[in-house]
Amino acid sequence: MGLKVIRPRFARSFGTLSLILLGAIACGSLGAAGVAFTLHPATPPSLAEPDSLEEFPTVETTFADERTVEISLIQSASRTLTVEGSGVVTSNTCLPLEAIVSGTVAYSVNEAPVLALASSIPMWRELRPGDRGADVEALQSALAALGTGVQVDGVLGHDTLEVIAGFYLEAGYSLETLDSLPSSRLLWLPTPSVVPTTCAMNVGDKLAGSTDFATVSGGLASAQIAYPSNFVPGPRVLLVNDKVLEIDAHGAVSNADLQLISGIPGYQDAIRTTEPVPLTGVWSLAEPARAVSVPAAALSHIEGQEACIWNGSEGYAVTLLGSQLGQSIVKSATDTDLPSTVTINPKNIQAEC
Repeated sequence: MGLKVIRPRFARSFGTLSLILLGAIACGSLGAAGVAFTLHPATPPSLAEPDSLEEFPTVETTFADERTVEISLIQSASRTLTVEGSGVVTSNTCLPLEAIVSGTVAYSVNEAPVLALASSIPMWRELRPGDRGADVEALQSALAALGTGVQVDGVLGHDTLEVIAGFYLEAGYSLETLDSLPSSRLLWLPTPSVVPTTCAMNVGDKLAGSTDFATVSGGLASAQIAYPSNFVPGPRVLLVNDKVLEIDAHGAVSNADLQLISGIPGYQDAIRTTEPVPLTGVWSLAEPARAVSVPAAALSHIEGQEACIWNGSEGYAVTLLGSQLGQSIVKSATDTDLPSTVTINPKNIQAEC
């Protein structure tokens, strides 16, 4: 008699349960994939990474090649300022080491104010309306430099006399009508600002003829910068505070702009004999150069300031202007338009651009 194998009822149930579990897992996986697909939509084409990382867009920019430079100042020898006139000194603003500035009243004689004025020619005669000459033109130029709007034509008019009377009034003196301008009503300054080392005149002194007024430190004879290395060639200017100064081919400030420097804040600190503070400015291209910014890895055949960039197999000769944050600033070496994209790490390029 053979043996009868009896299968437990729970075994059949277990098999059925296994199939159910497997089906649930499969459905769960599909559901998770569906959730994942729902939570992570496709990246918009505008944000998608390019298929190739070998091309990179160029960025148009301008390049002024700004360099901070120190300005060397050369002072001329000290000199003594003299005044003319007769009467009693009734006020005097002269103080050692305190600047006397063009366009201010320096002193008064018999309560008649005397205007300090920096001009290319000292006043040597009494001027009347209709007078002409280089001294008249120098007077008008000095007043125009103070922003008065005086017309510089070399002919003395009533408008010039009215401007001078306005300076007297602004300083607190009575309004007066000037029919002429005696040389004794002006104190000539060699520069727009002078610093007395000694003052020779005091309130109460009696004047008769020519009298020493003060000894002042020498004016600015020249101003020079040292050219930085590897600068971009082209017409350049020097910006000191808000003043734009012309620089010649040897790095010297033009004579016409020397007076501007002597009126710049910081000038007196730069020329003092003890612990001078250097005067600095920004030296840059007068007209910024048109340029493009490219990755440094896009350059090839680099020789000094010259290099090549590539758009596929087409090469472009460029001049290196500078660099910033891993980008190279370049301009066309042949005045041609540069491509909108460049090849990164150009390979198998044997020929020069």
